[in-house]
Amino acid sequence: MQTSEYSQSRIEARAACNVYAAFAAVFAAEPNAEAVEGIANVAATLDVPWTEEVHLDSLRARYTERFIVPGNPHYVPLSENCVRAAAQQGGALEFGQVDGPFREHVSKCYAAADFARPSGIAHDDSLAAELSFMAFLAASQVEAETRQAAQSALDWQCRFLSDHLLVWSRKAAS
Repeated sequence: MQTSEYSQSRIEARAACNVYAAFAAVFAAEPNAEAVEGIANVAATLDVPWTEEVHLDSLRARYTERFIVPGNPHYVPLSENCVRAAAQQGGALEFGQVDGPFREHVSKCYAAADFARPSGIAHDDSLAAELSFMAFLAASQVEAETRQAAQSALDWQCRFLSDHLLVWSRKAAS
């Protein structure tokens, strides 16, 4: 990796860290003004137009319907194990159990990387925790003292994305 490529990689890692952290804040708890501001800042950084006024009460209601109330037809649990273990039952999607192999693997990844799930986030395999882990890995890439350490952090990010986040977030979104 050339010096300019290494510098560019650090800039990109810093941006990724900020994006992951902003989205982790959005999914960690009921929406608040700070989380909305974080997403607006990400949009501005990425030159994505942000002209829509956000009404927090409406956003909170939609958040509750989608992620808190299991009886709602739009409900999706923000837990990897629940989503990945989901199956069709009588024409309806039944989400899997909270505990299971996907959560266990995520916990092992955290331990191997010496990452502690942020307080206030209930489960290791929640979307907020996994996005926080990605922010941690991107920050590790930025702070790496050697190119090898930076590459290792980048490899972790790629592996975690392909083994976890990209698999279940797509399924949850559909």
